[in-house]
Amino acid sequence: MFASLSSLDPMPNYEPSPLLPIGDKKFLSVEYPGVVRRTKRAIKTLGGEKALARSLALNSHVDLWYRPEDTFSHPIHGDVIPTSKLLVKVTRRIKRNKLTGEIEADSKWDTEVVGNVTHAVRFRERTK
Repeated sequence: MFASLSSLDPMPNYEPSPLLPIGDKKFLSVEYPGVVRRTKRAIKTLGGEKALARSLALNSHVDLWYRPEDTFSHPIHGDVIPTSKLLVKVTRRIKRNKLTGEIEADSKWDTEVVGNVTHAVRFRERTK
């Protein structure tokens, strides 16, 4: 009544997935709790690149100061956690019609795996 699994034919149109090279670079991901319009300002609110590097090396928390110049503002604490993600760069080449400005249908998408994201900084509410 039922066919055995060994007698089933593999999919007729099966093609193996392509192997993509992964870059050797390692990245830190920051889940910033706000809209980032100026990257340098966002890094400054996290204490700068040195503070991020120190927190990553010590595996400690990161403090986010929305107003770093204000001594009365309170920080938001973020945790450094290990992750195993990939950073993918996606680019789209588009062709526009010079007369109408419309995008033609044959736009090409390119993907490139840039490297590994080994750690992430998350700003989540802590419950006690």
